[in-house]
Parts: sequence; C-alpha cells; structure tokens
Amino acid sequence: MTQIQQLLQQQDWLLADGATGTNYFDMGLESGDAPELWNTDHVDRVADLHRRFISAGADIVLTNSFGATRYRL
Repeated sequence: MTQIQQLLQQQDWLLADGATGTNYFDMGLESGDAPELWNTDHVDRVADLHRRFISAGADIVLTNSFGATRYRL
C-alpha cells in the first residue's frame, strides 16, 4: 500500500500545495527565469516554501520540476 493510500484510509481527502510559481515570484524569481533552476541555485528558498506549505496543512507537496527538461534548461 502506498503512503497516499494509507493517508486516504485515515481521512477522506488530501490537501496539496499551491501557487508555487506565484510564491517564487514573490521570493525573487524573475520573469523568464526557469523556476526549476531554483532547485540547485536557491535550495534554501525552495525548502522554505515547502516547509511553509506543510506548516499551512498541506498533505502533499509537489516537486519543483514541471519544466525540467534539457530543452528548457
């Protein structure tokens, strides 16, 4: 049984993070920059945002990797 299945046995729904890109812009990401590069260039900021999602009650925090392809990066 996966961890998500285990959580769903304990509660009817799971809350995911949100507005990651908007938050990164508020944290200094510039228009046109690849937010995925923050995973290596601004590790502390990425970790801080994920901690804030968890503190706010998120059960699921998605990776910052949506556009992490060799063509984009």
